[in-house]
Amino acid sequence: MEYFDDWLGRIGTLLGLGAIFYTWMTSRSKDNSNRLDTIEQRVADHGQSIKTVETELAHLPDKDVVNELKLEITRLTGTVGQLGEKVTGLDRTVRNVDTYLRKEDK
Repeated sequence: MEYFDDWLGRIGTLLGLGAIFYTWMTSRSKDNSNRLDTIEQRVADHGQSIKTVETELAHLPDKDVVNELKLEITRLTGTVGQLGEKVTGLDRTVRNVDTYLRKEDK
C-alpha cells in the first residue's frame, strides 16, 4: 500500500506541475493573442494609409509629363523674351512719335 501511496504522491505532484505549466502557457497564449490583435489592427491601419497614399500618387504627374512641362515653360520663356524685345521696340517708336508730335504742336 505504501508503494501505491508513493506513486500516487508522485503522480499528484506531476499533475500539479502539469497544471501549473498549462496555466502558465495558456496565460502567455492570451497575452500573445492580445498582442497579435493589436498588431493586426495596426497593420490594417497602415494598409489603409498606404491605399490613401497610392490614390493620391495616382493623380500626380509622372516624370514624362513633368519633362514636357519643363520644355513648354522653356518655350514660353523664349516667347516672352521675344515679346519683350518687340515691346521695347514699340515703346521706342511710341516715344519718338510722342516727341515729334510735341515738337510739331509748339
